[in-house]
Amino acid sequence: MDPQLENWLKEINRQFSNEEIPYIKRPFEAISRWSTERNASITIPSPLADAIFSWFEKHSPDGAHAIGAMFTSVFYYDAYFWKLEVPVAYGSVQLNALNALQQMPESVKTQLQSDHSMMWQFIALWVDSMDYAYGIDDIGYGARLPSGDNRTFALQLTSSAHRELAATTRLLTDSRAPNSKALESARMTTEMFLKAYLAIHGSLSSKEAPKGFGHNLERLVSECQRVRGGPDLDDLAMHMKIFPPVGSRYEGIEYENHRLWSGFAVALRTGVTFTRSLTDRDNRAQMLCPKRS
Repeated sequence: MDPQLENWLKEINRQFSNEEIPYIKRPFEAISRWSTERNASITIPSPLADAIFSWFEKHSPDGAHAIGAMFTSVFYYDAYFWKLEVPVAYGSVQLNALNALQQMPESVKTQLQSDHSMMWQFIALWVDSMDYAYGIDDIGYGARLPSGDNRTFALQLTSSAHRELAATTRLLTDSRAPNSKALESARMTTEMFLKAYLAIHGSLSSKEAPKGFGHNLERLVSECQRVRGGPDLDDLAMHMKIFPPVGSRYEGIEYENHRLWSGFAVALRTGVTFTRSLTDRDNRAQMLCPKRS
């Protein structure tokens, strides 16, 4: 490596440390600052960009620059909660839904494919997961929500709901047995996405939310139906009772796997109903309608 470039990278890396810039963002930020300082564009890939990426990989923890999944969803099958990883992809690409089940052995995938009812449920979940992943990325986790009086409130709700949905996934998949707290987390996810929906499409503000709705999911989804309506909200309204009362979180109740799975599915569907209302990410017609010969 050119000594001038290496000395510059050492110095800029110290600056990144002081600025608390995550490892995964440092090579991109370095390329941006090098271009700005020298008034010269850097294409990716190129020898210079490759050298910068290589330097940061050698000076970072193992795996720090792994791209990972765009979003990790969950699929319950054969009495197990499988991680369903939506990959990072841009442009025109073809994604194989079964490839997203990286934990699942080929023998179990073959079994799944032979079960037509479960396979259709899986494809529906894959479409919801994919639309949600790219939809939440489109709106920047709330950063590009429409302007308005309640924008800040909606941004806070959207970001919190996304984090809560990710926490639900971890509670279901990070140990050999699912954690029943996942149902409480899924309930909170659902509540926050419904309130974000009302903040954007209705007039819900941070002051009105506690007084007007509290933690009442049925009232929230009913108000969403009144404000905008549509079959997706009608379907959601039929499933709010899957969640226990909010006060039950103090009781330490253990829930059966199927109820945990239903709670996650409702939370995801609430999230994707919200993102679909703000973006053009809706692949249901393309993925779920049978092709005509």
